[in-house]
Amino acid sequence: MTLGSGELFAVSLRRLPPAERREALQTVVIGEIKSALLMAEQDDVPLDANYFELGMSSLRVIGVKDRLQEEIGGGIDTSMFFNRPTVRQVVDYLISEPLSDLFAGADAQSPDEPTPDGERFAAALLDELYQV
Repeated sequence: MTLGSGELFAVSLRRLPPAERREALQTVVIGEIKSALLMAEQDDVPLDANYFELGMSSLRVIGVKDRLQEEIGGGIDTSMFFNRPTVRQVVDYLISEPLSDLFAGADAQSPDEPTPDGERFAAALLDELYQV
């Protein structure tokens, strides 16, 4: 599977139980934010931290937007990243707009605890994305 193809990512996300989809998507978004901020894998990005306050630049936001757009296979409004500058807000937007068909009828609220299967799935997707 190639993560560069949004169709394959969406298919993989769809295969997860609905309760695990948000966590998998969230892990991918966090991975992209960490990559843009040149953070190590073990570094923490709080879900409600403003990524501009963590050092994100507008140029790096465009890179995150382009990579996420390619991964999900759908359009993402660039201004969304400036109007919703936290991981939680980005994930909420992706769930409600470009990926709404994957989350329709599912409980799209933030889970209280991470789902291990969702984390493993997202980690595997990120590994594939960054393999050259």
